[in-house]
Amino acid sequence: MTEIAPAPNAPAPQGFAAPARFLGRALGFGVLMFLVCEAVFRTVVPARESPYPRQEPTLQILNYQPADHAEGVFTNGRFATVRVPYHINSQGWNAGEPYLPAASRGKPVVAVLGDSQIEGFYVTWGENITQRLAARGLGRFDGYAYGGSGFKMAQFLAIVRYLAREKIEPAVVVMATIQGDLSGSLENLGARRGTQYTVRYDAATGKFEDIAPKPYETTPLRRFMRESALMRYLVFNARMDLLGGQGGPEPGLVGGVVTAEADPANAELFDRYVEHAIAEVAAQLPGSKLVFLMDANRMALYRGDDPVRVVALSAILQRACARHPETVLCVDLAEPFAQDWKATGERLQIEQNLHWNAKGHDLAAATLYDALGARGWLPGGR
Repeated sequence: MTEIAPAPNAPAPQGFAAPARFLGRALGFGVLMFLVCEAVFRTVVPARESPYPRQEPTLQILNYQPADHAEGVFTNGRFATVRVPYHINSQGWNAGEPYLPAASRGKPVVAVLGDSQIEGFYVTWGENITQRLAARGLGRFDGYAYGGSGFKMAQFLAIVRYLAREKIEPAVVVMATIQGDLSGSLENLGARRGTQYTVRYDAATGKFEDIAPKPYETTPLRRFMRESALMRYLVFNARMDLLGGQGGPEPGLVGGVVTAEADPANAELFDRYVEHAIAEVAAQLPGSKLVFLMDANRMALYRGDDPVRVVALSAILQRACARHPETVLCVDLAEPFAQDWKATGERLQIEQNLHWNAKGHDLAAATLYDALGARGWLPGGR
């Protein structure tokens, strides 16, 4: 029997048309939902905006690009309850003003080095410890904050070299320290080379060797994803790990983890490392005093545990301060934080994690100011 060819205008078999229509509609719905989410996470629940990291050109210290996304609103939490404007200055630091060399300034500077606590994205620039400290000085000196997420002692010492190269010449260098800042710098104790400095101790020579960081690299895909409000919300606000290491639980600063600082077998190594740090500051910034500012274990504080100080780190640094009473000062925040908690019952951190809130920054600044005044180290006097 001869087959009859279908008419030219006959409809396509239904087996192909239905999936095509479904895919087309699904694609259209997906695009529509993406656009709706983009609008919601730019206006109603604004996704976190953040500057783009870079390694500054002199010593490859990780900070931020001063010309790309240099201003924005840093939000935190699933409902963006923390909303803080930020500004990256021309040197690449989160600050409301440029950081000028000594020859271009009219007043001395207290430089505070630290991790994301000092970087200060969770409070306004005026609420940062450096600005609260300067406010107590009634304009006699400025405060410069040199902080970054995960910065540890090896990175602090790289910043000391950076301050020397930039001719900042601070009157006082403050290193805001937490448990793990020493062990997390030493490759001998498992620290791994990344985009920040580490250090290796050679027992044969008794010397510490700085290990330069790897180049910071990004990809067009990661850049594209950061331009999307939806992607930024999922990664930074909802803490979903879509970019490989950017998500996960919000980091805490002083938790219950036991680090190598608590192991007596490492005491001599840590003493040597702190001596190395003190000598580096003296060599690079001979006119600067050095302060170790030690955070309290605030989770232990709220539980009512005693002591609330970070015991192992405090003991290491206190030994160093006793060896250098004229040039090095230890300031422990444990007691003033505990007294304030007992008196007011008000927490010193934001709700979502252990970063200081405005009150925490202010109390830390007040404690530091009083300690500097008692030692006679306040630039310009009291």
